[in-house]
Amino acid sequence: MISTAVLTCAVENQAIASHVSALRSETLALLEARFRQGIADGELRADAGGLVRFVGAILQGMTVQAQDGAGEADLLTIAELAIAEVGRHRQPSG
Repeated sequence: MISTAVLTCAVENQAIASHVSALRSETLALLEARFRQGIADGELRADAGGLVRFVGAILQGMTVQAQDGAGEADLLTIAELAIAEVGRHRQPSG
C-alpha cells in the first residue's frame, strides 16, 4: 500500500507525501543493501541499483494491479516471473 500512497496531493499534504516517499526509498535502499551483499558474497552478478529498481517496479506494479482487482493467481504469476528474472542474475554454482 505504501507503493502507491500519496503519489499526488494538495500542497497542504506535501509533508505526508514526502514521508511516504521516504518510506518507499527506504524499502529500495534495504533491497539494494541486500543485493549488494549478494554481489559481495558471490551470489549475484548483476548491478545492484538496476536490479533493485526492477524489483521495486514489479512490487509497485503488483500493488496497482491488486488494487484494480488482480487475483492471487495473477499476482503469483508476476512474482514467479520476477523471481525467475532475478535468478538469471545469480552467479553460476561452482
